[in-house]
Amino acid sequence: MVGVFNAATVQDFRGGSLGWDVTATRTPFLNQTTGHSMAKAQIGIQPTCTVTNPDSPSTCTAGTPGAISDIPMKVASQAAGGEELTGGEFAVGGAGMIQLPPFMFADTYQSVVTFSIA
Repeated sequence: MVGVFNAATVQDFRGGSLGWDVTATRTPFLNQTTGHSMAKAQIGIQPTCTVTNPDSPSTCTAGTPGAISDIPMKVASQAAGGEELTGGEFAVGGAGMIQLPPFMFADTYQSVVTFSIA
């Protein structure tokens, strides 16, 4: 299954030279009522990061495509600027993919993807 993670807006108006990272994690595919899980199921992302305001003093970098797990995966970042001003407005998202294992119980499964910024 292929889809899209809708772009989230990142606005950095701090007026300094600090950078930031957007990471993603997910919970296991699970039906809490029946206890069925899909341990080998994967959610993948091909991250994107674009500048949405041409007056932004810095750019952003998309992370490496891969599987989202319980270990934080870098989706996008803006490097610290040293002596240069950083910040601006950005759109962070990307193409998504779900890969389900064969021969699983027919059930309703849920996994929650969380995007964090630091």
